[in-house]
Amino acid sequence: MNATAQKNQASDSAFGKIMQNDDYSIYKNNSPAVQTSQLYIKDNKTNAWIEDTTNGKSNWELYNRLTAEGDSYFLAKNYEKALNDYVLAFKVTGDQGKVRHRYNAACCYAVLNKTELAFNELYRISTKAKYYNYHELESEKRFELLKADPRWAKLVEIVKKNADAIEEKLNLEIKQE
Repeated sequence: MNATAQKNQASDSAFGKIMQNDDYSIYKNNSPAVQTSQLYIKDNKTNAWIEDTTNGKSNWELYNRLTAEGDSYFLAKNYEKALNDYVLAFKVTGDQGKVRHRYNAACCYAVLNKTELAFNELYRISTKAKYYNYHELESEKRFELLKADPRWAKLVEIVKKNADAIEEKLNLEIKQE
C-alpha cells in the first residue's frame, strides 16, 4: 500500500468513511472528537459539499434533489446515472423511497441486467407499499428480461391482489355513501 493510500485509509478510519459513485460521495463523520455523526454529500461535478443538517433524521430535501436528477437521467435513458442517483437518494433517507423512484430503480436494474436487484425493488414496492398498477407492470418493456423468470408470475399475482384490495375498499366506500 502506498503512502497516499495509507494516509487516506487512516483518515477514513479516524474521521469517517467515504462511499463514492459516479456523481456523488457520501462522507459520514464518526470521529470520537465529534459528538454527533454528520453526513456530507459531495457533488463530484461541482466539488461542492452539502451538509446534512437534519441531525440524523431523513433528509428529504436532498432526496428530492437527487431523485429529480435521477428522473432526468431516467427519461434520457441514461440508466446507470439514474440508478446512481436513486440509490444515493435511498441512502440519505435511511433506505426510504417513494414508489415511483423504486419502480424506476427496478427499471434501471432490469435494463442493466441486474435481475436480482430489480426483483428486490419490485417485491419491496408490491409487498410494503402495496403497489397495485399491474397494467403498468405488465406493459413495461424494460421488464422483458424479468418476465421469463419464475418470480415474475408471483410478483404479478401480488400486484393484482393489491389492485383487487383497493377496488374492494373503494366499492365499500361507495356503498356506504
